[in-house]
Amino acid sequence: ISYHFPIYPNYPIYNDITQFHPFSVEGTSTPTESNVLLVSNLCEEKINCNILFNLFCLYGNVLRIKILFRKADHALIQMENSTQSNTALHYLKGVTFFGKNICLFPSKYQTVSPSVQKSNESPQPLNFYADYTSSKFHRFRGNNIQAALKHIYFPSATLHVSNLGENVTEEHVKTIFNEEFWKEIITIKVFQFNQRKMALVQFKDAELATNALSLSNNLLINGRNVRLAFSNAQIQDSSDKGNSDEINNYEEDNLENSTDLGVNVQNSQE
Repeated sequence: ISYHFPIYPNYPIYNDITQFHPFSVEGTSTPTESNVLLVSNLCEEKINCNILFNLFCLYGNVLRIKILFRKADHALIQMENSTQSNTALHYLKGVTFFGKNICLFPSKYQTVSPSVQKSNESPQPLNFYADYTSSKFHRFRGNNIQAALKHIYFPSATLHVSNLGENVTEEHVKTIFNEEFWKEIITIKVFQFNQRKMALVQFKDAELATNALSLSNNLLINGRNVRLAFSNAQIQDSSDKGNSDEINNYEEDNLENSTDLGVNVQNSQE
């Protein structure tokens, strides 16, 4: 088994996410100044704040999320700044997520706050609002920024898995995901670099990978919070070893933030 990477132009490396702008390419949309995104056409039976956080945290630091009480297929997501909200909009607009093509728009609001409940209204579900300002899962801060910016991708069928235990196997990696996704996995490849284990998991399509990531990203497994991201790599059966240098560079970049955060995302992401 070897890795096959699509060839992309060499983009500059940014030291701060505020320097990164996916809309600077000719023909793309005009960026907005809003920190908040309105997300609609969500599958309300499947989503909650943590599931949305697990997906949107790949494109910026998510501060707050509110699912609208009267329109549960809508949510407001506050990113750390407008550049990050534009990045998320660029990469996730129209993505198929739990059977629906989600719509993203810049919101007129700059912040997200809990709804004020009226006396004649039914109590709102507790999972309709969450504050992630102090979350330990922010990827675009401090020494993490450069590594995170180098690996921002559109949702794809292949997931990169890091922060794994040293004795992990393909079977262990499979159990990171909900059992409903096991039959949708085509290939799992565990590999090691600098004595650290990571893996590539290829699903049948990008929607399945997106759904699986949203449920398992940051999950606490055997004392380690598993870190998931989309990958532009593919796993194919081949004896060709010609891409070894490129593989090592890819692995090293992804290892920069493979540390144990020690927080159980199932209970709290703060």
